[in-house]
Amino acid sequence: MILAGLLLATAGCEIDYQAGYLDERLEEEIPDFILYNVRETDVRARGQKLTLTADRAEDYRVLTETRFYNVNFHELNPAGESVRSGHTDYGRLRDSQDADLKGNIRIDSRENGASVEADELSWISEKKQLSGPPEGRVFVKRDDGSSIEGTGFHADFRDDIIEFSGKVEGTLVTDTADTAAGTVNP
Repeated sequence: MILAGLLLATAGCEIDYQAGYLDERLEEEIPDFILYNVRETDVRARGQKLTLTADRAEDYRVLTETRFYNVNFHELNPAGESVRSGHTDYGRLRDSQDADLKGNIRIDSRENGASVEADELSWISEKKQLSGPPEGRVFVKRDDGSSIEGTGFHADFRDDIIEFSGKVEGTLVTDTADTAAGTVNP
């Protein structure tokens, strides 16, 4: 009697062959591991040292990326002097060393005498290029007194070029010896 009841209860059941598909989708949405209060130090070529701290890091092996939250970084030269530092609320680092940054971004380069502030930036490591979205505002300030804000930001650090493809305003110091300044308007 119990066996007959069990057979009747399971007679309407089907095997879900899509379970494997669901598991694959979850691999992209659920991190393989989560770390809290992260501190990572990377000794690079020519003796430079990069230290990254984050409140949280999530590693996604299937996506070959790590996501960081509330990130700070400091890069030191071989003499131990700070050459670059920065902060972002969120950073996504791919295995290629390309990165996407979002929220309260500030990067200071003592080496270049400049700082960059934005809400969203992308870094292409192989090309040494930093760019913002076409409509995203980026603020660049240099130690010589130049300060420019605009949209369509793109910087190529191999060729030492910074450009804006959209609306730009600010002050550009063109000759520090004479302290002549030009004003950039839309």
